[in-house]
Amino acid sequence: ITMAINTSLVPSVVIAVTSGSNPSCVGASVTFTATPTNGGSTPSYQWQVDGVTVGTNISTYSSTTLTTSQVVTCIMTSNSSCASPLTGTSNTLTMTVNPLPVLTITNPAAVCSPSTVDITAPAVTAGSTGGGTLTYWTNAGATITLTSPNSVNSSGTYYIKTTTAGCSDIKPVTVTINPLPVLTITNPAAVCSPSTVNITAPVVTAGSTGGGTLTYWTNAGATVALTSPNSVCVSGTYYIQSATTAGCNDIKPVTVTINPLPATPTITQVGSILTSSSAIGNQWYLNGVIISGATSQNYTFTANGNYTVIVTTGSCSSLVSAQTSVTGVGISDVGDANYLTVYPNPSDGFFTISFNITVKSTYKCDLVN
Repeated sequence: ITMAINTSLVPSVVIAVTSGSNPSCVGASVTFTATPTNGGSTPSYQWQVDGVTVGTNISTYSSTTLTTSQVVTCIMTSNSSCASPLTGTSNTLTMTVNPLPVLTITNPAAVCSPSTVDITAPAVTAGSTGGGTLTYWTNAGATITLTSPNSVNSSGTYYIKTTTAGCSDIKPVTVTINPLPVLTITNPAAVCSPSTVNITAPVVTAGSTGGGTLTYWTNAGATVALTSPNSVCVSGTYYIQSATTAGCNDIKPVTVTINPLPATPTITQVGSILTSSSAIGNQWYLNGVIISGATSQNYTFTANGNYTVIVTTGSCSSLVSAQTSVTGVGISDVGDANYLTVYPNPSDGFFTISFNITVKSTYKCDLVN
């Protein structure tokens, strides 16, 4: 019997990866599509992975669980008796599935402005697996490159991506750059000893920014505390530090000026002249009342009373000198009392001369002690 076999009815199929890729990465979705080349009018499909049927009657097959070296096969039949070969170059694919690299991120320590953060430091990705090339991004989609990952100068969330054999992992990294407090110092006004200066007064640090707790020191390294910053009694340079809870600080010098008092003057008397022990800065007083214009070292008195002097240099004035009492200011007896009377005698510098008769005379008044 001679039989004619129509070989055109033997079904054949070509499969291809239409979504995903081969090689692929662990967990990635891969879709295979079968295209018949000689399948008759009503083709049917059977998908196998390593000989185990995983799907029928559809022209596509998708999986996220394939592993490397697994074989994906599609068998197509055109009728109950005709089927494509189980194996071949067109209806089988051997998978290559590469492992995913895994990033482990340790956020870098916070710093204080103007310091920057290096997110390329090995400590940031210590413990990561899979190797791979690291790249740095400003967004989770890894489409905008971070231009200076070794000197990030703004707080925020950035992204590190590792890629090996086409497989990648991307993770966020948080950068914290805390603002620095900025001290503005106004040196307190000079005072005179024994007064003290309060460098904790708000006016001293008015205009400072960033908040922070103020502390007071005798050195720029802030290692020796100033014990009484509210009553500094010695001139010099001290230091104020502003420190925030984030560990950021600023330290600035403050100058304290405490001027010494001039020495308490003494008074010597020669005749009607009083002399201060200080050559400059004198102000004379009579009975505690300022004598206007009496600012020289010497003062010639003309009235009885208690004389004192105060010396002022700069903004500081001495203690009041000891009193020098003058009680003998007056005039000597004159002529005949029948002609005139002078009173009071002694006086405070003002005299009354009373003539008892009309007379043309000349009198001379000499001041004696």
